[in-house]
Amino acid sequence: MLRLNAYGATSPLSVWNNIQNPVTGYLNKFDVYQQSAGNSSSPWLVLLFPFGVLGTALVPLLVIHWRDLYGWPRVFGIAGVTLHLSFYLFIGTMKGIGDLVVMLAGAAMIAMSKMQPRRRSISPRGRALLAIAGIFAILVVFMINNHGSRAEKFGTAGILMETDPALTEAVGPFTADGLTDVISYPTHGYLGLSFNLGTPFSWSRGLGSSPAAAMFAEQNLGIKPEPTYPERTEYRTWWPAQRYWATIYPWLASDLTFPGALLFMGLAGWLFASSWHRSISTRRIVPILMFCQLCILILYVPANNQLGMTLESIVGMATLLIIHTARSLPGPRQSGEQVG
Repeated sequence: MLRLNAYGATSPLSVWNNIQNPVTGYLNKFDVYQQSAGNSSSPWLVLLFPFGVLGTALVPLLVIHWRDLYGWPRVFGIAGVTLHLSFYLFIGTMKGIGDLVVMLAGAAMIAMSKMQPRRRSISPRGRALLAIAGIFAILVVFMINNHGSRAEKFGTAGILMETDPALTEAVGPFTADGLTDVISYPTHGYLGLSFNLGTPFSWSRGLGSSPAAAMFAEQNLGIKPEPTYPERTEYRTWWPAQRYWATIYPWLASDLTFPGALLFMGLAGWLFASSWHRSISTRRIVPILMFCQLCILILYVPANNQLGMTLESIVGMATLLIIHTARSLPGPRQSGEQVG
C-alpha cells in the first residue's frame, strides 16, 4: 500500500486504469524517480527495508503449505500476493511479476518433490504443472501487450531485433512488435556483455553490482558511487546501461572483476544445489526461501543482477544468508564432540 501511494495510486480505479494502459504507469515511474533524485527515500519505506526478508516468504510458503491452510490464512495470503501484483501492474513493470512467477515455480518444484500421484485422476503434480503453465502463458500475453505499448509509444520497434514482415501481416504491428521484443528478452543481454568485455576494469567500491544499494548510499549516506561497468560501457559505446541488458556479469565485475564474477557464480551454484537438497529433505523454511531467491538470481543471469535491483531483495537475501550461516556454524557442544 505504501509503495502504491508513493507512486501515485489514489484508488483501485487508478490502479485499474494503469493496468489497461501500462505505458502510463511506466512513464509515471520515471517521473517519480526524477522527483526523488537527490532526496532521501520515504521514511516509512526505509523503516520497512529491515523486514525485506518477509517479501521472500509469502509466495513460497503459501504454495508449499496451501493444502494445510484454511480460511483467513488463505485470504490474507492471496491479498498479499494481489497487492504485490497490483504495484508492479500499476507501474507497468515486469520485474515483480516475473519474480513472483519464478518463486511460485520454485516452490511448486519443492512441493511436487514428495507428491504421490492418484489413480484415475490428474495427479497433484500434474495440476501444479498445469497451473504453472497457465500462469506463464498469462505472463507472456501480458508481456506482449506491455512491450507492444512501449514500442508504439517510444518508437523502439526493431531496434534490438527486426520485426518479421510476415508476422506483422499475420497478427498486426502492435502484437508483432510486442512479440519480437519478448523473444529478444532472453538473448540481447549477451550483446551488451560483448561490449562490456571491451571496457577496462575500474573498481566501483563495492556498490557497482547493485543499483539499489548505490542509490540508497548516495541519497541517504552521501556516498557518490563510482561508475559501473555498464555505465562506463555506455560512455564508450551506444549500449545504454539502464535501458538494455548486459547479463549479470558486468554488474558483478564492477566490484569483483570478471574472473571474480565467475567465482561468485560458482558459489551461487553451490548454494543453489545445497538449498535445493535441504529444501526437499528437511522442508525447513530458510533453505526453501534461499532456493526460491536463487532461482530468481540464476534465471535472470541473461539480464542483470536481479537480486540487487531493490533494497527489499538485498536485505531479504542477506538476512537468509546470515541465518543460514549462523545455523551452519557448530555450537560449543557440537564443536567439543568433534574435537573429542
